[in-house]
Amino acid sequence: MTKKLFALIALLPLTATAAPVIEGVYIGHPSKRVHLESWDYEGTLQYGLTLANLNGESSYVVASKAKKIQDNQKVTFTTPENPYVVMEDGVDENAGCLVEASFSPNEIQLKSLSGCSQVEKSFNGNYAYSKVSSYVPSKYWGKWGECEYPADSRDAAFLNATSGSTNGTYRFDVIGVGYSSPKEINLTGVYHVEGTQSVSEIKFEYLPNNKVRTINDISNTSTVYEKCRN
Repeated sequence: MTKKLFALIALLPLTATAAPVIEGVYIGHPSKRVHLESWDYEGTLQYGLTLANLNGESSYVVASKAKKIQDNQKVTFTTPENPYVVMEDGVDENAGCLVEASFSPNEIQLKSLSGCSQVEKSFNGNYAYSKVSSYVPSKYWGKWGECEYPADSRDAAFLNATSGSTNGTYRFDVIGVGYSSPKEINLTGVYHVEGTQSVSEIKFEYLPNNKVRTINDISNTSTVYEKCRN
C-alpha cells in the first residue's frame, strides 16, 4: 500500500511556489526591449512598463496593483493620459491603450488589446529577462553637480542601478549597458520628458578628483560635474 501511495504522488504535477516577477530589462527580437519597474504611491503599488525599440520607437504603460505581480499572472497595462497633450490639444488620442502582459519566470509576453497605435502593436511578442542589461554595477553609481546647492534643486547628473540622467531633470531608464573602458560606461535607455519617451544614449566618463564627464546623444554636449556627498 505504501509503495502504491508513493507511486501515485510521483505522478502528480509539481506545483511551484508563486514568486514576484523580476523587475528590470527584458529583451525581444531583434531590437525590442521592455523595462519593468514598480514604486509605492500612497500604499498602492504602481507598475511602469517602458517599451523601447533600439531604432527609436517607444511607449509607456502603467498598472496599479494591491499586491506584487506574481509569475504566471496576466496584468492589463494602459497608456496614461499625457497632461501636456491635453493642455495643448484638449485630448490625448493615445490615452487608454490596453496592453496585456503575461508574466512567467524570466519572461514577459505582450499583446495589445484595444485603442493602441502601431507603436504599441509593434511590441507584441515574447521577451526574456536580461540581468546584464538590467543593472549598472554599483561602482559606477553616484551623484554629481553643483554640490553647494540642495540635492533637489541643483542641476546635476546621477546614476544608480537602473536609471540615470545627464542633467538631473529627466529620468532615464536603462535598457542596455556597455563599456568603452574601465572608466567609461555607455548606457542605452529611454528618457521620460513631459509625458513622452525617447530612446537615447549616455556616456559617463570617470575623471580624477571625483569628477565625471557626461555626454548624451540628444544635445551631444559634454559636461563635467563634481561628485557630491548627497
